[in-house]
Amino acid sequence: MHHIQKDIVLKLAHKENARFADLKPANLDSNTFTYHLKQLMGTKLVIKSDEGRYSLSQKGKLAGINIRLDAKSELEQAHSVLYLAARNPEGKWLLRKRLVHPAYGKIGFLHGEPNANETIYETAAKLFKTRTGLDGDFKVRGGGYITLMRDDELESFSHFTLLYAENVEGELSSPGESGQNLWYGGDFKDPEMFPNMSKLIELVEEPAQLFFALLNDNLEN
Repeated sequence: MHHIQKDIVLKLAHKENARFADLKPANLDSNTFTYHLKQLMGTKLVIKSDEGRYSLSQKGKLAGINIRLDAKSELEQAHSVLYLAARNPEGKWLLRKRLVHPAYGKIGFLHGEPNANETIYETAAKLFKTRTGLDGDFKVRGGGYITLMRDDELESFSHFTLLYAENVEGELSSPGESGQNLWYGGDFKDPEMFPNMSKLIELVEEPAQLFFALLNDNLEN
């Protein structure tokens, strides 16, 4: 997004609404400013009232003051994910081997992003079905934060909620090309595993109490 558009969103983030003259910088010509304002209206970040005043749409409010974050700052903010855990009748765990970057070739829990328009249980069930071909009843087992480093640089920072599937039914499949699903009963400290897997398995296997974990790990090349 152009810096002029970011400035407009940032100004409106601190106001209920504003006039054209309140938003336009004194040293910027009106045609250029109007162009960028219309771009924001076209992407539905900014709306104009019948009285000619501008304000952020609901979409624009979600961007708000974070509109000025650079890529590094965005990386340093926690990204929210759902981890989905399940076992088959033989006690093997459902895992997924990543076939895309980042972390190509690493093995861990199936994961996805929560959706504001549905409960995490609904999201989990949909992800489970579409990405594995399985059905299950999900319960929250815990959550926390995971910081992953690589060569002393931040790889990812995630806030996770782990859900465990009971009453699993269906035949395991691996739709798409982003990963391969498998039932696993081996060593969770294997180099192919995400480094936090052994700790997460320990937490899930503890008596049925919600856990909260702060995990800091390093990815090896």
